[in-house]
Amino acid sequence: MNPKQAETYEKGRTFGWLTVIRQYQGIRPLGRTGIRYKLRCKCGAEHDVSYENLRYGRVIACRRCSREARREEMEG
Repeated sequence: MNPKQAETYEKGRTFGWLTVIRQYQGIRPLGRTGIRYKLRCKCGAEHDVSYENLRYGRVIACRRCSREARREEMEG
């Protein structure tokens, strides 16, 4: 998706166990740029995640918490 067309997520919005801290323009492989987000997990860990991974629900928690978060998501 073209970054100009991408929806932006505001500070404080949550995705599973992750909360948006800030948005920035990151450099992707082959020198292309793309929207990335700095996120904080419920456990306190911070991670950088691409717009696409948030949009399509590929990331909902940090690596340490992802198994538990997926289980919680499946249960309802």
